[in-house]
Amino acid sequence: QLNQEIEIDENVPAIAYAKNSEELEEMLSTLTDIGCLAYENVFGSRKYSLTPKGFERAENLQKEIVKSTQCFIAMWFSAEMLRVCETYIKKAIIDSDYHPIIVSDIEHNDKICDQIIAEIRKSKFLIADFTGNRGGVYFEAGFAYGLGLPVIWTCRKDHLDDIHFDVNHYNFIVWEAGEELYEKLKNRIQATIL
Repeated sequence: QLNQEIEIDENVPAIAYAKNSEELEEMLSTLTDIGCLAYENVFGSRKYSLTPKGFERAENLQKEIVKSTQCFIAMWFSAEMLRVCETYIKKAIIDSDYHPIIVSDIEHNDKICDQIIAEIRKSKFLIADFTGNRGGVYFEAGFAYGLGLPVIWTCRKDHLDDIHFDVNHYNFIVWEAGEELYEKLKNRIQATIL
C-alpha cells in the first residue's frame, strides 16, 4: 500500500527473495536511491514506505505479460504417463503454438530441483497432471502459482479421488483417454493462455 510503513525483521530477507540480510540491505538501499522506497530513521528504528513511483512500478510489474512461449509440464514419470505426454500433452501444447518443456528431456549438470525452478521461471504457464498423486507435481504447481503463472490442472479420472483437498477445488481437466486429454488441453490452452 502507498506510504504504508514496512517493518524490517528477521523474516524479511526470505520474503524479499534475498539470500541474506546483507543482500536485503543492498536491495533496500537501491530501491531508496531510485525513489521507489522512502526511508526514515525514527529513534534508531528504520522505517521504509512505498513511494508513488514504487507503487506505480509494482502495479506495472503485476500487469506485465510473460513473453515466453515455453510451457513447463509437471507430471508422474511412469512409462505410461511418459507415453501420454509424448503423444498427447506435448502435441496439445505444440498445436497451440507453445514449446513444451519436461525436465526429463533437458540435458544439465545442475541439481534437478535447481533446473526445475529455472525452467518454471522461464515458462509462460505450467501444466500439472496429478495422475499418480506425485509430491513433485504439487511443489511445481505451487511454485508456478506463487510466481503468478497460470496453472492448468489435469488428472486421469481414476486418480481424481487421490488429489489432496488443498488443490482438488481447482478446475481440473478430467480425462480417461489420451485423445480426450489432447482435445480438452488444447481447448483450455487456446482459451485461457494469452
